[in-house]
Amino acid sequence: MLLKLLIFLLPVLWRIASCVPSQTNVFIRKYELDVNSSKIMQKDDRKLMQKWADDYQIKRLDISMKYRLQMVKHQEHSLGGNGNVVWVNCLYAHRKETRRTIRLYHDNEHECLKTAASRDVTMRENVEQIEKQITNWRKGYRYLQNLCNDENVGNNRAMNQCLVRYMQNDNFDEVIHRLVILKLSTMNDLYAYYNSSLQELEECLKTQLSMYLERIRAVMDTLYKCYNIKT
Repeated sequence: MLLKLLIFLLPVLWRIASCVPSQTNVFIRKYELDVNSSKIMQKDDRKLMQKWADDYQIKRLDISMKYRLQMVKHQEHSLGGNGNVVWVNCLYAHRKETRRTIRLYHDNEHECLKTAASRDVTMRENVEQIEKQITNWRKGYRYLQNLCNDENVGNNRAMNQCLVRYMQNDNFDEVIHRLVILKLSTMNDLYAYYNSSLQELEECLKTQLSMYLERIRAVMDTLYKCYNIKT
């Protein structure tokens, strides 16, 4: 990302207050570089964002499966029938408590996953909004280019000088650099969000597993009482 930033910032150093013919060509090349570089950057960033999103989904699945397997392992260990008729009868008699405990874990797991992904769309839209502004800047540049061409048909030098004047008006030529910096910032925020979201998901599922084990122990106490009464 630093390299991308330098591509856009270095041309700014070429800017000076006056505009003579030799410098006009330098400005025109800079504008074209900004246009082409922003297109390449947009394409590369979209691929990068898709990779981040794919990795995020895989890691979310890995984390949820890790705790789901632990839950199932404890479930099988604690609530197995063991071939004991009395124990099986107690399991059947208290099946509602057992099912409620398991269902509650799945419901809470769903909420953990939902919360972890709650800002995904918003964070991606922040980047996409900046992309739209960069696209609009390119359209604005092409509009000014066509306007100057229409005003100076057949006079390339005058056309370029016209374009530079329009671009430097209200510092429109520098807008692209601010947008690129802003986009890099929003992409950094998106990447940081993915990492923090995974950490929060793990903490949430860890808490739910702990609560599940507490509920299972309560169910086991009830089952042991049932077993002792029947034996």
